[in-house]
Amino acid sequence: MQTVEVKVQPDFIESLAKTKPLSAISELIWNSLDADAESVVVEFALNSMRGIDTISIVDDGTGIATGEAEDAFGRLGGSWKRATSRTKAGRFLHGKEGKGRFNAFALGKIVTWRFVTAADGRFQDFQVSATILEPRKFKIADPRESKETRTGTTVTIAEARDGIGMLLSDSAPQHISEHFALYLRQYPNVRIRFNGTLIDPSSAEEHVENYEFERQVEGRESPEKFKLTVIEWNTNASRALVLCDEEGFALHETKPGIHARGFRFTAYLRSSYLRELQTQGLLDLEDIAPDLQKILDAAKSKLRDHFRKREAAEARSVIEEWKQEKVYPYQGEPADVLETAERQVFEVVALNIHDYLPDFEEAELGNKRLALRLLRHALETRPTTIVRILKDVVNLPQEKQEEFVALLEKTSLEAIITASKVVTDRLDFLQGFSTFLFDKQSKKAVLERQQLQQILANEPWMFGEEYNLAQQEATLTEVLRRHYELLGKHDGVDEIVTRPDGTQGRVDLMFGAVTQFVPGKREHLIVELKRPARQIDGDAME
Repeated sequence: MQTVEVKVQPDFIESLAKTKPLSAISELIWNSLDADAESVVVEFALNSMRGIDTISIVDDGTGIATGEAEDAFGRLGGSWKRATSRTKAGRFLHGKEGKGRFNAFALGKIVTWRFVTAADGRFQDFQVSATILEPRKFKIADPRESKETRTGTTVTIAEARDGIGMLLSDSAPQHISEHFALYLRQYPNVRIRFNGTLIDPSSAEEHVENYEFERQVEGRESPEKFKLTVIEWNTNASRALVLCDEEGFALHETKPGIHARGFRFTAYLRSSYLRELQTQGLLDLEDIAPDLQKILDAAKSKLRDHFRKREAAEARSVIEEWKQEKVYPYQGEPADVLETAERQVFEVVALNIHDYLPDFEEAELGNKRLALRLLRHALETRPTTIVRILKDVVNLPQEKQEEFVALLEKTSLEAIITASKVVTDRLDFLQGFSTFLFDKQSKKAVLERQQLQQILANEPWMFGEEYNLAQQEATLTEVLRRHYELLGKHDGVDEIVTRPDGTQGRVDLMFGAVTQFVPGKREHLIVELKRPARQIDGDAME
């Protein structure tokens, strides 16, 4: 038995011991993979309260030979790791600084390593142990002959710490899968089993794409090369942008910061330059590392392009399916710009409903057709009524309704539709009104007061956008009294206002407007109407 002590500052060990549980487990798995393990098994022993009592990580790697233990545990990093970038079997190395073993203290208070090694055809095993009370001191037991027939390492972590219950969650295997996805793609013979679940990223992969780009960084003559791998998952995975070295080893994880409707994905950005930034301690400090910010912006731009293409492909597939089922509420090609805009908004909302409600696709065709027609009707009248349809018919929760409203506001398509519809309606009105006035047959039947006057009373924009109807079919006395009221004169008009011939005149339509250039100034427009069949002459104007 011998004891070796690592010469590091206590606060350094404390910082490693505060690593998040899933990250700590990942580091211990990396230690096994760096030892050329083809099988890594993570298991948990539970206590009577169904909490974690002990953790074990068992692998079939080469482990550490008896003569290497003092060097491996006596200082940060094994000498052979610092001198090469590959394992003894030729795989790419993940860790070179020996920090991984200290991460075990983030999981429990007592850690034991049991190594089985082979030499001259004989197998030996020995143990190394340490506690959280003296994390810098490692006790190395004397080797003994082993009954094992293969090499390997077993890490046992006892007296589990509080706050590691997340390791038992349903999402933990997916996190491990995302973390080791690129490595397992590169070395398909490696098997990782986590709490009884085989980690197989390929079974959860929905779609994979690879991209490359270059970015100039300060102090370099040539631009740095970057590779971006986007893996879309068919599970409820969290979205993440993982920064990796050139071999795909995860160095830092951040949020992708993009909108990708309905997609669950992990994006892996790879470059040797990212390893340099990690060594300098700058990988999570994009605010003070302008080159890193530019790199991340370029990666996010690639991601946006990727998901725009993916959304377009998925949308075309769903829309085509609706057309074949004859539930799509539009026919043929868009008739004009208005209908094009309407279809864009319709498809945004309808596709979100399709993604959010799993039962929507399985609904009866009649119900599906009704829901989609109601959405179209909402767009043709007023887009904001979509919210009521989403609530009362499709039964989406409040937070999802608010997302759709925010989406419509951001796209400004509601304003486009509303403005386009106003223009289209007015053009249609003018065309019909022209026929109404000048067609030889219809103009003979048009009446002044019952028809022509009522039509124009509802369309004041024909005389100017600033006008609104003030009065119709009013006597001159009523018009003058109304005018006095607007001027603030309250003494009124006592006498009856007449025309020069002494008769009481009537005004067909009076429109009013407040001028924009002179505050408080009002304008009135008097409109006298005659039926289209009557010729306007002096008698008609009297």
